[in-house]
Amino acid sequence: MTAVIGSAFLLRSRLPDGVERRVTTINDRKVTFDLVNLTAGGYTFENVLDSTGPKSVQSWRENLGADIVFNSAYFNGANEPTGYYALPASSSITPWPSVKEQADTASYSFLVQIVEGKLKLDYLPASPRTESPTNAFLSFPTLLADGKVLVKSDSGSLASRTMLAEDSRGDIYLVVTEKAPLSLFESATWLSQQPEHFILAGNLDGGPSTGLSITDGQHILDEPSALVPNVIAGTR
Repeated sequence: MTAVIGSAFLLRSRLPDGVERRVTTINDRKVTFDLVNLTAGGYTFENVLDSTGPKSVQSWRENLGADIVFNSAYFNGANEPTGYYALPASSSITPWPSVKEQADTASYSFLVQIVEGKLKLDYLPASPRTESPTNAFLSFPTLLADGKVLVKSDSGSLASRTMLAEDSRGDIYLVVTEKAPLSLFESATWLSQQPEHFILAGNLDGGPSTGLSITDGQHILDEPSALVPNVIAGTR
């Protein structure tokens, strides 16, 4: 199946500053995307994990007093991250992959780091490393690398999506779907066609976990998630 990307248009109605909404038609489904330029927003980020007390992204934001919160890594039934996930003060349950494992493009190849409060994205097969990073996690699949779509076929499996993407200027964006779900192939294809010229993008945990809670002090946008044990939280 080939993704058909319709002409997108913007809706601006009581959205918090920094949020841009794009609506498009993909294979006869109306899909709504919320985009946030996280770099331009000037946020200071942290990874937050609480396996004993999962919360919705809205509850996470309210409890942390944050300005933006979105779901991050995949997790299992015990609310523990399933891939590499290391906080500054705690090591990962899952070990850092070997250089050979890092070359596997179908594995956890998308690296998300927080360095001095800022997000940093990498594609492991293109930049393998022997030392395991802290304050970082791995996700899958990588949707774009070097501006090229890496998802080569459409499984037809549809879900809501949370994605991080980096444009040609080095700005990092959060992209969250609101309405009709879409496949990973459709997600990657759509990202490759956006005016930001995204060069790198990866999928985070999706489906019921997908969620965004953001405020500018006057307006709040809540795209509710299921209860999730780990999030990325940002403050201005």
